[in-house]
Amino acid sequence: MMSYEMFLQHADRVAALANVDLLVCDEGHRLKNLGIKTTTLLSKLPARRRILLTGTPVQNNLNELWSLAEFCAPGVLADSQEEFRLRIANPLSLARRPVDPLADEGGWEDEEAEEENANVIEAARRLTTAVRKFMLRRTADAVCRRLPGKSEFTFLPGLQSTEPRWCYFAAANMSLSVMMLIYFCPTKGMLDRPEPPKEG
Repeated sequence: MMSYEMFLQHADRVAALANVDLLVCDEGHRLKNLGIKTTTLLSKLPARRRILLTGTPVQNNLNELWSLAEFCAPGVLADSQEEFRLRIANPLSLARRPVDPLADEGGWEDEEAEEENANVIEAARRLTTAVRKFMLRRTADAVCRRLPGKSEFTFLPGLQSTEPRWCYFAAANMSLSVMMLIYFCPTKGMLDRPEPPKEG
């Protein structure tokens, strides 16, 4: 597990790994451009399967969706980006209403579909059919219904014999960042040291 930035620093070492069975990329929308270095290097990894996790597969235009699909399942939307533009993206840019590629029948209700021209309707159906082959969509509503109730616990560890005096000394003499470090890292015995210096 590593960040995209760390992967870029160690791409040659990661690429030397043979037989990557599964490549999972969180924040997958960061790979929406096949021309950037991160996407290019990740595409070269010999992974048998690839999964992208993202809440926004399309941020600006459908060409981004093509790039993500091409990364995970090459050729599933079209044989080339140009073919995707001609058969799907360009016709859908003429749609009068937004298209939801994961909705039934091209993303429109029947009466809405009647208002669109045949090329737009066909492009929407092509996109809907293709997207269902490789994309699994979970809305926040669907996920929240399956989550258990939220539980919050507050745990305050007790202080050892010398720790209260060290805390007072730190509060009186140290910077806020050091105080926060002590607050968030109250490891038992961390402050188990000789007596703090006397005020004077």
